[in-house]
Amino acid sequence: MNRIALSLSVSIVASLSLGSLASAATLRVPKDFATIQAAVAAANPGDRIKIANGTFFENVFIPAGKDGLVVEGSGKTIVDARPLGGAGSGAAIAGLSNGLVVRRLTVRHGKGAPAIGVFITADGARIERVTALHCEDFGIDVIGDGAVIDRCVVRSSGIGIAVTGNGATIRKSSAQFVGNAGVFVVGNDARIESSTVTASDTDGIFVSGLGPIVTKCTVAGVRGFGMTVFGAGSPTITSNVVRNVREQPGLMVFGATGGLVQSNRISDVAHSGMLFTGGASNVVIRKNRIERSGCGGLNAGIVLNANACSVSENLVRDTGNDGIRCLGTQHVLTKNRVLGNACDGIDVDAGTITLIGNVALGNGGDGIENQGPGADMIGNRALGNRRDISNGGVVSTFENNVYLNGGIGAPAIIDL
Repeated sequence: MNRIALSLSVSIVASLSLGSLASAATLRVPKDFATIQAAVAAANPGDRIKIANGTFFENVFIPAGKDGLVVEGSGKTIVDARPLGGAGSGAAIAGLSNGLVVRRLTVRHGKGAPAIGVFITADGARIERVTALHCEDFGIDVIGDGAVIDRCVVRSSGIGIAVTGNGATIRKSSAQFVGNAGVFVVGNDARIESSTVTASDTDGIFVSGLGPIVTKCTVAGVRGFGMTVFGAGSPTITSNVVRNVREQPGLMVFGATGGLVQSNRISDVAHSGMLFTGGASNVVIRKNRIERSGCGGLNAGIVLNANACSVSENLVRDTGNDGIRCLGTQHVLTKNRVLGNACDGIDVDAGTITLIGNVALGNGGDGIENQGPGADMIGNRALGNRRDISNGGVVSTFENNVYLNGGIGAPAIIDL
């Protein structure tokens, strides 16, 4: 394209953009319209409804055909879904148009059907700086692709933030004192970042779909699962903090066929710290820190009910059971540290496993125990355990390991 044609194209695009901006109107509530619903009825696609500070007792409904409409509060704007003195009759704000923007306001008392603070069934929704309080079912619920939920807060509601659709982004948001999941996403390519769930009566963060990213989030004080990533594909789960999980694993990865779980910190979990299951395979698990988890049963700091995972440079300490439990096959464990766990440091229950450069110190059971059909043990260090190294299966290679008590049993290969 020559410079004249490029200049003409830029001018046309600029003219169209300026035309769109010029045609967009700002409708003010209550200055121009007594109610938000009246402003919605008068609005055209792309208009902005600006709501003054104050409390508006409405069930606002935005029908299809008002794409790109912006509903914006003034920082202290409250939309209360209850008629004054009533029991509540639905969502505070509900919408069916694509590209809706809801920002800078508080919604509360979503009751009835739907019992939701903000409920959008359309693509491209943006919900920014919204606080949802005391909603029976959901604080924020979006059904549609491309949703963005940014800097929102949900308190004392059923489910905190829910999205059903592909390409969702939830950032810098929080859910507190929720009766169900804090964040619940079903769809591919979700991104949940820098968000917090505290005091959930069931789960913290639940994501089902291909290729999710969960990063820099905090989950604390939940009864169910801390984080659950469900579905085939390659999730990225990095730099999260999970603590005080009362009944279920801190992190469960179910069915992943790849992906990265790195630099997460998990502590004070009654069940396993991390559980990889449901046909999971080829996950890279590295540089995580798991403390005080894994009491009872088959629980452990890290449970690999999976295949062909790369497990490296993790620290697992002071768990109520094993540090790392291997239930699948073809895992490679490298440079992990398992310290002061109540039972075994590394427990190989099945499968062929490679153990290279791991450190097992002061565990109440075996430092390294192999029950599998073919283990390679190279350069591991096991000291101060009830028994440093034990074997009830088959060891194929045993080289340069350091230990003081126990031995690998049959076959009688000893290398001090």
